[in-house]
Amino acid sequence: MVWFIFVSYCFIYLVYCSVGEDDGEVRAWCKANGALYQPYASARNVKNMKTAAPAAYDVVSRIAKTYSQTNHAVIYKYFLQMGAAIIPRSTNSVHMAENLDTLNWSLSSNEQKQLSETSGAKAAV
Repeated sequence: MVWFIFVSYCFIYLVYCSVGEDDGEVRAWCKANGALYQPYASARNVKNMKTAAPAAYDVVSRIAKTYSQTNHAVIYKYFLQMGAAIIPRSTNSVHMAENLDTLNWSLSSNEQKQLSETSGAKAAV
């Protein structure tokens, strides 16, 4: 009797990231190596973004208003559309519903680009 053992490696690259940070090299490495890209704390401290990164806050807020969404939802959608895996943390049922609703709308390529190019977002998280 011959036994075959298959070993499967699961790579998840967890990186601390926020809107406007250039982590393209990390995402490229993940794609090339079959790893899952997961930005850690991608929407953490959004409330501090207004003072810590006003340019990022303005772009996120404007887009949120356009879609009648929260700033958190815009940030989650931004990362989802770039192929990231996100794990929003909430125990609030209203926030959970808002998180699920991010699957029902899309950012335009121009909005995605604006969020990617927003300077100063790194200081917000």
